[in-house]
This record gives sequence, C-alpha cells and structure tokens, in this order.
Amino acid sequence: MEEGRILEKDEFILKQTDDEVITVRDLQEEILTIMDEIDRVCRKNNIPYALFSPSSASGNQDGTPVVLWLHGSGEVGKGESAFKNSGLLKVLNEWKLDGINAYVVCPQLTGKYSGSWNNTKSWNAVNKLLDQLGKELNFDTSKISVVGHSLGGIGAQYFGYHGRDKFSAMVVLSGYATGLDLSQLKNMPTLGFVGTTGAGEDSSSYNYMVGTFKKHFGEENTIVINTSHGGLPKKAFTDDSNKDNKSDLFEWMLAQEK
Repeated sequence: MEEGRILEKDEFILKQTDDEVITVRDLQEEILTIMDEIDRVCRKNNIPYALFSPSSASGNQDGTPVVLWLHGSGEVGKGESAFKNSGLLKVLNEWKLDGINAYVVCPQLTGKYSGSWNNTKSWNAVNKLLDQLGKELNFDTSKISVVGHSLGGIGAQYFGYHGRDKFSAMVVLSGYATGLDLSQLKNMPTLGFVGTTGAGEDSSSYNYMVGTFKKHFGEENTIVINTSHGGLPKKAFTDDSNKDNKSDLFEWMLAQEK
C-alpha cells in the first residue's frame, strides 16, 4: 500500500439506497464537494451516507473490514462544509499515514431521525443500510466496528448495545450513555477516548468517560488525551505510537473479529 496518502484508486462515494450515486476519486482534493446536491436527493426516503471504498477491496476475496462512523451534533442535517470538515471525514481528507484497508460508512442524520442516533428509527435505518451494502459489496461481516464522537459517541454505545451480534468492536470518542445495561457489552472489544477539561473537553462527557465508562470497560481501555472535545477525533485516529506510519486506532479496530 502506498505510503503517506489515500490512494487515487480509493473512492469516496455518496449514495442513497435508491441508487443515486456520485463518486469522488481524489479524496485529497475533492472530498464530498457535492454534498448539498446529495442532501437534496437523499432526504426523500433513506438515510444519506458517504462511503469510503479502499482500492484493496477488489482483490480481497475474504472480504473487507468495515468501520461505521457516527458523527456529532454539529453535522446533523448540514450540507457540504459541515459534513466534510468534521470528525473522521476531516481526518481522512487530511490523511498522512498509510492507506486504510477498510470500508468506512458514514451515515448522516437529518430531522427525519430526530437529530439523534440513540433511537430505534436511526438504528433500524443504519442497520438496514449496512445489510444492503453488505450484499452489494464484499464486507467481512466478522469485522464491523462502530465508532462515534460526541453525539456519535452516545450513538456508538446505543448501536453497540443493540447490535451486539453485529459489531466486532466499539469505540467511543467522548459522549455518555443513559438507560443502557453496559454490562451486556462486557464481551465486546471496546475503547474509549476523552479529552481534558483544561484543553476544552466537555465536563459532563469527561466525567462520564473517566467514571461510568471506565468502571465498565476498564482503565486500560479508557484513554485520556490532552486535547479539546473537537480535536479528539484527529488525535485518536492519527496516533502512531509504533512509528510505522499506521493509525493505531484503525489497526486495533481491524484486528478485532467476532
């Protein structure tokens, strides 16, 4: 895999489940530049989404792992600028490490889904989307990770709880959870990341992550990073502790298997 950039053969696809498709091939220069038009098309019925498709997928007969990204509240119902300049999409747009051997599925919440991931309607829509994409693409269904930031971190725990038989790993980048029996997730590989309040992390999210989350998932799986709430996704995804030009977090997710 070519070092230090997303490959030109990789694709970023904006698609709705009724076969409206636009492909952006050069992720470095033109990520999601037509989101406003896709917004107009996709709000009709199904949940809009972006799909990163790695060039390695075509030659992977055993299936390609999947990462489901759940965005934060700032991207609910927004157009191109907010969507492409947030969370994991922004990180991918600025990617400097080795390429990623995984599909990255990025649904976008609209008002139709009450602006929240942690409800039955949102879960059913995304679950249906994953099932349909799994039929169209060569997913490795034993390696599907869910990761979310802030509002998406709340959603990742909700999805992880309701999709215990679907997901191989769960990653929470700040957020909290209420009304869930987290003990039911004790067998799911889980990581949590949170910033520091001194650097601008939300205090309620910080208290939850170093309190309730750490109690259920362990101190070794609860990682505090000296960064702000908004800066957390970049820090978490671009950490390369082994100095091998690979994302520690992506490598960890792709190594988990049901």
